[in-house]
Amino acid sequence: MPGRFDSHTGSVHPWRVTDPHPGSAHAAAPSALTLRQAQWAELAGTFAPLFVLLAVIAQLADAATFTLGSQILGIRYEANGLAAGIYQRTGLEGLLLVKGSVIVLTVAVLLVLATRLPRAFTFGAAAATSIGLLGALSNASTAIAVLR
Repeated sequence: MPGRFDSHTGSVHPWRVTDPHPGSAHAAAPSALTLRQAQWAELAGTFAPLFVLLAVIAQLADAATFTLGSQILGIRYEANGLAAGIYQRTGLEGLLLVKGSVIVLTVAVLLVLATRLPRAFTFGAAAATSIGLLGALSNASTAIAVLR
């Protein structure tokens, strides 16, 4: 159904086109871009809770595997230089506090994007999930390789 997506109500409203030159051959018409934006908004609105949950789970998996790896193997195997530096200056508690703060900030940004920029929300949630999964996989594979 063509129309304008209302992010507050989650519904699509019929087009309201204001034509500056009524009756002219150049009358305004709905653009494909606007329809595509409505489709992205609908997709993001439908799956937003799932996307945010997946991103949080992936980030928590990264934090959990880092915690285990750093306690068993030490910090010398950490591939992320920023995380290693924070760990060396503040210890595990400081790093987990920073990680938790970043997760909360990421969720807040994603929730704002979900209603205002649904395409950016979708890509942001995918990036947050991917980064978390990559970190967890890297931590787990390093621990397995070292402990063999």
